[in-house]
Formats: sequence, C-alpha cells, structure tokens
Amino acid sequence: MCSFFCVVLHTHFSSLYESFVIGQYLVQNPDLVPVYKDHLQFLSYHLTQLVGNSTPEWDKIHDEYLNKYGSEFAENYGWTKSKIPNKKDRKIGTLAKECNLENSFTVLYKYSSSYVHSSAFSVSTRPDLSQIKIFFQAAMHFIESEINDYLRESKLPAKDAVIMRNILLFLYQDFEKLDKNLKGDL
Repeated sequence: MCSFFCVVLHTHFSSLYESFVIGQYLVQNPDLVPVYKDHLQFLSYHLTQLVGNSTPEWDKIHDEYLNKYGSEFAENYGWTKSKIPNKKDRKIGTLAKECNLENSFTVLYKYSSSYVHSSAFSVSTRPDLSQIKIFFQAAMHFIESEINDYLRESKLPAKDAVIMRNILLFLYQDFEKLDKNLKGDL
C-alpha cells in the first residue's frame, strides 16, 4: 500500500516540481516563451506520429516545426537549445540549477525518485507514511509560493490578500492534523 502511495505522491510531486522549475526558467528567459509554446503544439503532432495516428496535414505541420527549430526540437527539452547548446545538459536539473532551485527542491525530487525508479533502494525499502510527510510539506511550499506570487503580482486589495493568506494557513492546519494522525498511527 505505501509503495503505491509513494509512487502516486512522486508522480504528483515530480509533475509539480518540473512545472515549477520550467515556469521559473521561462520567467528568467522570456524570449523562450514562444519557443516553449511552439514545442507544446509540436508535441501533439509528434505524439500522433509515434502512435501511428497522424494525418498528412498533421505530418506537414510537424515537419514545419522541425524545419524551423531543427531535429533536436523533438526532444523533451529541445525548446531550450538556444540557451543550453550542449544536448546532454538539456534536463530539469540544469534548469533548476540556473534558477537557483537545486538546493531546495532537487534533493526532494531525487529522494522521491528513489522510491519509484529501479534501484537497490526502491526494491529493498518500504517507507511508512511518516517518511513521506516531506512530500506533503514540499507541495505546501509550492502552493505557498504560487499564492505569494499571485498576491504580489495581482496587487489585490488588503482584505482579499488576507483571505488568500488565511486559505493557505487553513491548508497548513490540515497538514498538521494529518501529521498528528500519522504520528498516532506509529
């Protein structure tokens, strides 16, 4: 049960983490936003080709993207080619490092990955729920960061900002209740 729970948590955490890092990288490199959007569009055509579901019209659009950006555009981080010329460096860790996020979130990402990906650790270790509370805390930090960014950028009236902040505190209280329940189960 816990192994399945860890896989689900890692899946959600890694998705949040990767989205957060990519978002931060795009904020630092706004000139890549149109390239990233093109990459999102391109992937839909590329995936239809991979599964054999493409049409001649879609193939043409697919090829137009490749002509515009080059064959490496088909790779996961091909949209970063103009900023990260070395192909082996085009990965989430590089983006996190360039955004100064590697210390705060990459450790957690690697920790959660160790439960899911094939390794001696994942095969021989069965975490209990108290070990995965760090994932809940990380998700709360992401939410807090997003809410704080929203409050700062939206310039909400003070009353609305207080309401948003109280929602965050409410979520933390729920987490603390969960934490106490987990400790009671041990």
